[in-house]
Amino acid sequence: MSAQKGQPSKSEIAGNIYRRFAEPLTLLCQMMLEVHNSLSILEEEVEYELFLDLFESNGSLIMEAVLPGIDPREVKLMVSSDTLDLSGEVLESEDYNEEDAYISETPFGRFARTLVLPVSVDPERTEAYYRDGILRVEMPVDEMADHYPVRIQVRRY
Repeated sequence: MSAQKGQPSKSEIAGNIYRRFAEPLTLLCQMMLEVHNSLSILEEEVEYELFLDLFESNGSLIMEAVLPGIDPREVKLMVSSDTLDLSGEVLESEDYNEEDAYISETPFGRFARTLVLPVSVDPERTEAYYRDGILRVEMPVDEMADHYPVRIQVRRY
């Protein structure tokens, strides 16, 4: 049955319903993950405060995190169509001795972070690179994506 003149079609109605409920559901998911992360932090005693940027560029969602002096092979990175899980440890320098330090400001310790992604991505085509203390994760946007989590290997570039 076709829509009458001036009446919205079934697909337009469905699209309107989806748009009306998508944002509140996304916000609810983000709040639930924040609660989960705060509980996980208590359990794991995460010590390193992770600073990152998340932005869209050239059809990909890009996450860049500041991780100085880390071995990229030790980073655990999991990506699904709607979340990114990142964990690892920034180690203290082997040469460092607290008793001999005049200034001690370099952070180190374990970190863990889960992000609810603002758009769907394809984890199968996701790539991660580490260079000059910056971890860069490039996740191609895929609005129709519904993928299981995939572990991403971090490469030096």
